[in-house]
Amino acid sequence: MTLSAWGILLVFTVLSGVQTQRMDSHRHAFYLDLATLQNVEYGLFNVDPWKERVVHILTEKLSDFKLKDENREKAIARIETLLSTVIHNLERNYSEDRSGSLMGLVESMTADMLGVFDQMKRDIPEMAI
Repeated sequence: MTLSAWGILLVFTVLSGVQTQRMDSHRHAFYLDLATLQNVEYGLFNVDPWKERVVHILTEKLSDFKLKDENREKAIARIETLLSTVIHNLERNYSEDRSGSLMGLVESMTADMLGVFDQMKRDIPEMAI
């Protein structure tokens, strides 16, 4: 090989190395950003701080809420309806989520045999008060 061919090969190798280093630097920055998001450093996807905020808001709202005796029966009936709907949806979703595997079917059948959802439905009047 001639000297000029070696020179061209050297320049190509250096340029390839520089380009590879730039790509590696960008990839490294991307993975650092991804790790920061996955560690949930800022609490964006962390459920616990959100739960605390919601509980705090609900507690304040409930302490301000005054239920009059004439509205009590209506409110209890609406709460019972809401609880019934929530329990029905929970039961349906529980069964659907577990229908894909054998272990899930066993869990679903066990819940049915133990009457977990039936007990929840029987407890609706107590929960609504």
